[in-house]
Amino acid sequence: MSALAVEGIPQRETAPDKKRQALMDAMKKRGEDPTMLPVTPATVIAYGRIGGGKSSIMYSWLKNMFPNYYDEVLIFCSSSDSRKAFEGLPQKRIVFMTDYDDSAFTTYIDKLKADQIERMKDKERPLNIFIGFDDIVFAEAISSKGKPTMAERVMLISRHELNATVFICVQNSKQVNPSMRNNTVYNIILPLQKNDLAKVAEEHSGHLSTDEFMRMYYGIMGKGSHQFIVVDYKAPEARRFRHNWDKIISFGKDEHTKPTGGAGTETKETLRASVRRTDDSIE
Repeated sequence: MSALAVEGIPQRETAPDKKRQALMDAMKKRGEDPTMLPVTPATVIAYGRIGGGKSSIMYSWLKNMFPNYYDEVLIFCSSSDSRKAFEGLPQKRIVFMTDYDDSAFTTYIDKLKADQIERMKDKERPLNIFIGFDDIVFAEAISSKGKPTMAERVMLISRHELNATVFICVQNSKQVNPSMRNNTVYNIILPLQKNDLAKVAEEHSGHLSTDEFMRMYYGIMGKGSHQFIVVDYKAPEARRFRHNWDKIISFGKDEHTKPTGGAGTETKETLRASVRRTDDSIE
């Protein structure tokens, strides 16, 4: 190999994720594209104003997308009315909490990290962990003294050291610091306040202009309730944006083109309102 060649850093070997493979096989049998299943472990931030459906997406992740996948689920949710629903999810162990204690959570993370590292040293598959915060509890967990809390820091270590998916719900993008945003794989955009939409569009528009991103946003939100955009930073630009989890948004002149999805075939949705041109106009 050339002395000037760039070589990837060797990664720790772990046993295959048989649970994930089973979920993908089940998708294929249903005629769905298994490559649309989000990567795990994942870091997820759901942005949306109050009542926009952020917690419902987190709930659906555990119930519909990854049933019987996680060995342990921690849910921080301010609504005790949601306890029964979350504790009834098809996961091995679920701990539901309505309050956040940074000292207790830090102790849990430290112990989890030690346990996961020990398992991987022994060539065992690390446990699949899920940690979710609703917007109210996360707002209370944010530090007001400058030093980030473990709730803010966990996203930086969750994937490689904990094998944990971290799912955070926020009402405003200002609630998550730049380090957290830069380490997020999936950004879920639900109905937002207008001033926050402009900030989110500027940060996540990618190969689109901010105007094109906002037109895409209004086009999706105009389809009715329970609509959202997923910005997938694990995907190439052509697959960067999704309408909900199951459709790739592409940009062309044919409005709302939806090829029939078969096994291994992605479903696409083409938005006319966001056609890119060489000049500054948008069709």
